[in-house]
Amino acid sequence: MARVAYVIAPDLPGHGQSDVPPTPSFAGISEAISELLAHLVIGRRFIYVHDWGTAVGLQIAMQAPDLVSGLIIQNANAHRTGFGPLWDAALKFWSEPTKENEAAATPDLTFEFTREQYTGGLPEEVAATIKGEPWVEDWRVMNLPGRMETHRALIADYKNHAARFVRSPAI
Repeated sequence: MARVAYVIAPDLPGHGQSDVPPTPSFAGISEAISELLAHLVIGRRFIYVHDWGTAVGLQIAMQAPDLVSGLIIQNANAHRTGFGPLWDAALKFWSEPTKENEAAATPDLTFEFTREQYTGGLPEEVAATIKGEPWVEDWRVMNLPGRMETHRALIADYKNHAARFVRSPAI
C-alpha cells in the first residue's frame, strides 16, 4: 500500500513497541489513534482494519464518517456471524465473567499459542524454514509489564464492540 498511498500504521497502545494504556479499552485506544490522526492533520482516509484493530478502526470511522473514503477489512469481526466456535469461550466469559471463564477465553496467552500463530497448519518442513523463531520475541513482548492485563481487559471490552452488531440471522 505504501507504494501508492501515504500509510500510517501505529501500534495499538499496549501492543508492539507502544506503552500500555492506564485503562485499556477500545474506546481509549480509538481516542489515542484519533488524537494521532488529528496531530498529523490527516483528513479523508481509507481505514484498514484487522483483528483487534477492527474495534478501533470502526469506532474511529463511526465518530467521523465524513472523513472515511472507504474501509479495507481483513480478518475482522463486524457482525455476529463472525463468531464461530472459537468464540464460544469469550461469549461465555462475557455473560459469566468469572476467572475460570476468563482463562478459557484467553488461550492465546501462552507461549505455545504464540508459536502456533506462526507455524499452525504448516507442513513441518515449511515451519522448519522460519528463521529466527519470531514467536520468541512476540512472547517476550507479551510478557512486558502490563501486557497480559491489557489483553485480558480488551477481551472483556470486546463485548462492547460486539454489542454494536446488528442482530440478524446468519446468512
